[in-house]
Amino acid sequence: MGRAKYRILGRLGEGTFGEVLKGVQLPATDRQDNSSNAADQEVLGDGVVNQSLVALKYIYLPRARSEKTVPDQVMREMMSLRVIQHCNVVAYVDHFPHGTSFVLVMEHVQYNFHTLLQEQGGTPWPEQHVKGFIRQLLQGLAAVHSCNIIHRDLKPSNLLLTSCGVLKVGACLHSVRQL
Repeated sequence: MGRAKYRILGRLGEGTFGEVLKGVQLPATDRQDNSSNAADQEVLGDGVVNQSLVALKYIYLPRARSEKTVPDQVMREMMSLRVIQHCNVVAYVDHFPHGTSFVLVMEHVQYNFHTLLQEQGGTPWPEQHVKGFIRQLLQGLAAVHSCNIIHRDLKPSNLLLTSCGVLKVGACLHSVRQL
């Protein structure tokens, strides 16, 4: 696979293992390998992605500098995301080491339920919406379970929602593979 560059557009959030940034892949014509001005906004990764928004999950790895020394939990999330391909599970795009971090590149999803619930301010959603969300959540979990994976970290901030109303299960860092 060729080298791909991503431009960081902003910060999406922070978690236990690191932070998540919003980014976009640069078209091949815009890539400059020796650009010092954009060094803190671009990162390199192996893989090919569409020229669309992505979420770059930076997982801090003290004393780790290569994929060979990436902790098992991080490798489990990457492998889980690579195996599961379903419209109700966040899609894996790419991964690569970056300094003392390991970066998982995933599809960008606009909203998370934690933020939506806070913004809702206690006002209940219509029953039809809730039923749709639950149906999509169960379909996503069924896809995860069909790959013999247990998620283990379901919470509102790991349930994402597209602008079209599609719910996606994200953050499989605490997943375990069943035998």
